[in-house]
Amino acid sequence: MAYSLTISRPSGGALELINPPAYQVLGQFDPGEVTVDLTEIEGDYQHGSAVLGSRMKRGTMRLRVKVSGTSLAQMTARAAALVSAVRARSFTVSYTANGIVLGQWMCHASSIALARGLDAVDVEKCEAVYVLTIPRQPVPIQGAI
Repeated sequence: MAYSLTISRPSGGALELINPPAYQVLGQFDPGEVTVDLTEIEGDYQHGSAVLGSRMKRGTMRLRVKVSGTSLAQMTARAAALVSAVRARSFTVSYTANGIVLGQWMCHASSIALARGLDAVDVEKCEAVYVLTIPRQPVPIQGAI
């Protein structure tokens, strides 16, 4: 089965994250959990509470992405493109299997860091591993969760 994970940027086109050797998502893709805040009321003579309403909170995707290149300059340029893509004010992330979109989310400016500080950069192999923490809207543009 062919999978893809794409960041669609407002400028600069799409960035394919499952695209070895340039980008590779390490581990399993997880769109993250969406929690719900309940508006409740409790009484002195009532067990539990009565729910008056609810509101979904923003979810968080967490990804580990390995960036590679044939030269240090190429790896650095690809890393800069990744940083630029996830620092945009808003962007979409799409998860596709065999050409069918399984999920698509509106995301916002994200945190990005080297996985193990500067130890995450392998100068000889021209690779670096980044950890992304991506805030996303609770309701997907497409998909179930």
